[in-house]
Amino acid sequence: MLIRKSASAREPHAAPVVLIVDDEPGIRELESRVLTSAGYSVLEVANPASAVQLVEADTRVDLVVADLNMPGMQGDEMVTKLRRLRPDLKVLRHRVHGRPFRRWHRSEEHTSELQSHHDLVCRLLL
Repeated sequence: MLIRKSASAREPHAAPVVLIVDDEPGIRELESRVLTSAGYSVLEVANPASAVQLVEADTRVDLVVADLNMPGMQGDEMVTKLRRLRPDLKVLRHRVHGRPFRRWHRSEEHTSELQSHHDLVCRLLL
């Protein structure tokens, strides 16, 4: 399980913790930089199974930002498993190639599309 933590993610009373789940290292790096610069603590993993393990281990995670298209377990399957563990967990699912970001709330019917990483930060700050 690959986990990279921003320094503030290790502090107990830190900012909200965002878990980035993406098999593309460059995308994880970009999302991490954007979110860290906006004041979030960041955890990064390279696959859905590692994300599920973190949540099972009761690691503090306030929001998951996840790619939908990954080898092995797909993003939708991961979200289903995460929601079984933590029904209140907020998840932002996206496809880097082809479609915009989509923010999914507890009700799968309520979504909003994000067009860029700037929109990602703006939506998180609301």
